[in-house]
Amino acid sequence: HDLEQLEMLKSQPIALLGWTSCPCTNIARQRFESVGACYVQVVWPEPTAPLYKYLQCVHGEHHHSFVFFGGEFVGDGFALAEDRMAQPHFEAAVAQTNARRTCAREGDSSLVSDELKSCTQSNDGSTTGWTRTGSCNWDPSDSGYHEVCVTMSDEFLKQSATHDSNDLSSVVQAGGHWCICAWAWASAPAGTYGSRVWMWPRRRRGL
Repeated sequence: HDLEQLEMLKSQPIALLGWTSCPCTNIARQRFESVGACYVQVVWPEPTAPLYKYLQCVHGEHHHSFVFFGGEFVGDGFALAEDRMAQPHFEAAVAQTNARRTCAREGDSSLVSDELKSCTQSNDGSTTGWTRTGSCNWDPSDSGYHEVCVTMSDEFLKQSATHDSNDLSSVVQAGGHWCICAWAWASAPAGTYGSRVWMWPRRRRGL
């Protein structure tokens, strides 16, 4: 299962896998966000996950994050630091992957003027978002406007499967976070979602 997940991630233009406590992971995130590049990510709270250990075995134990461009390993997040990869070189490498440039950029703010946060959290089992970036940003191919991040409840999961023929139980569990369509959020009965709607969609029209 882990190797299947890895191949799926590597099939995307840009993929980041890493340990959350390593600065290298955030360096990679910041570089991608500096140009609005969309990417998929798996970030582990502890450096003990089997897939993490597998990647260290393949690419070297000195790596604590793993960046793939077009399925090719390009190094850890430190390799993307500005003092090691100049901006023109970085932008050219991103462009070569054909990654979308519609994701959150550094400096974007939430509806309450705070820093944008990822919808996917470290304890979620899968990555959400229309393009599986972890954020509920809009993409031109997303006709459903999956721009509302919610904390899931059993009630909504059952309702979605029964009334909308959209069984989400394979990708998110109660208590997890998921980007849903604006219409689904607007039509859901009060209290259907767990604790609250997260107020960090990228675009105001999401609400």
